[in-house]
Amino acid sequence: MNDEITGEIMAQMLMQLSHSHFYGKNIVNLTTTLAPFIHTNKQLTKLLKRCAQQCDFQTNRIISWSNLDKDDRKIISCFFDYLYFTSPQFLKETG
Repeated sequence: MNDEITGEIMAQMLMQLSHSHFYGKNIVNLTTTLAPFIHTNKQLTKLLKRCAQQCDFQTNRIISWSNLDKDDRKIISCFFDYLYFTSPQFLKETG
């Protein structure tokens, strides 16, 4: 398997995971838009690369929260919370 994990692959992984997150419907479109920036985040890149290898994402294109360990779930969940609370939608709703 190729060890390279692109921003687009990470965005696909995050998009799948976002569907089961509390703010998922609000952030699902942001993961694709932010793919180039997600790829520059060393913590997310390391985590998603490890998870992609564990669940063979590049072959089957499927990932779920059960593929993540406790710490990884916490990091991804915090990232999704961050996306939501800095999104234009949230700012519009609270403004």
